Amino acid sequence: MDLTWLDIKKQNQIASEWMLYYHQRCQIYTQMQNNISALSATQYTGMPHGSGKSDSTAKKVIELDRLKNDELWLMTIEDVEKIVSPQKRVFIEVRRRAEGFKNDGIATVGRPGWVSYTQATYADKMYRMYGYEQVPSERTMMSWWNQIVELAVRVAIKRGCL
Repeated sequence: MDLTWLDIKKQNQIASEWMLYYHQRCQIYTQMQNNISALSATQYTGMPHGSGKSDSTAKKVIELDRLKNDELWLMTIEDVEKIVSPQKRVFIEVRRRAEGFKNDGIATVGRPGWVSYTQATYADKMYRMYGYEQVPSERTMMSWWNQIVELAVRVAIKRGCL
């Protein structure tokens, strides 16, 4: 497949969103699983159900397909977190928290807004974990994030995520 710049940019955006919102998407995945299980538990009464224009089996297949893709993405993010160094796992955790604050309207100062919070919190965590303070530059953090997202894209393509 011939990838254009827009395709690569879109792939990075999708992987970035899965990486940032992993925990929320796990919850949604579990809810979807429960909803599909509830659909399966309906009892056939022998009575006609509607005009046939709304095919519940087709809806269920579509939901199962979406659920399978979400499962692949969740496994992809878990694999990426296993592959990266412990320091980058801390970075991912702090980056996610900064994104949550940004969405709450707290950490929106600066461009991009997550950088200052992530720098300070990452340095504090590194000091508490390893006894040294490392304050990465904005350029370093942007580079780390791009590397993590690119890795996620590669794993997702290999796994067959849509």
